[in-house]
Amino acid sequence: MDQYQRIAGHFQQAIELIAISVDALAEPIELSSELISQALQKENKVIVCGNGPDRALSQLFSGNLINRFENDRPGLPALNLDSSSANLSTIDDASNINDIFARQITALGQAGDVLFCISSERSHQNLAHAIAAAYDRQMAVVVLSNESNEQLREMLRHEDVELSVTAHRQPRVVELQTMVIQCICELIERSLFGDYDQE
Repeated sequence: MDQYQRIAGHFQQAIELIAISVDALAEPIELSSELISQALQKENKVIVCGNGPDRALSQLFSGNLINRFENDRPGLPALNLDSSSANLSTIDDASNINDIFARQITALGQAGDVLFCISSERSHQNLAHAIAAAYDRQMAVVVLSNESNEQLREMLRHEDVELSVTAHRQPRVVELQTMVIQCICELIERSLFGDYDQE
């Protein structure tokens, strides 16, 4: 197989995954954007966390909120829990690594905030602890996950939202999760600042 065929195969897999995922993800994408938009309208914030490659996705999401997605508009309050290596190493030294997100949520989260957890692989205990800490702070929770995240799924309450991506390979999961994040950001902007022309 030459490299062109391999590349074309990757694109084809991504296209097929996107096409078959629309029906399953459209409603939770809409619910997530509504939940976050309502929190932001009440001057609450979004706290985002993820492990491994999901850290990059959490930076993408929080950056799109703080800066802009496509439309020039005021910044929206979002906090990426992976943003301070000094905080992370201090927490790691002082307590269990599973509490690395939970302790930050306990310190910074407030009632009405939204926790946005991203998990493209297996469930990690630090995400489960983060959700538990968010509940203690009376926060809503959105989980962008994959089909194997049963532990996180079982923790969620009726009013929370799970966006579960189904794919056999983690790279495909990350690709689709990136698209989900972009959709949510666009819907939030439209909800809070109105429609705008796209050229």
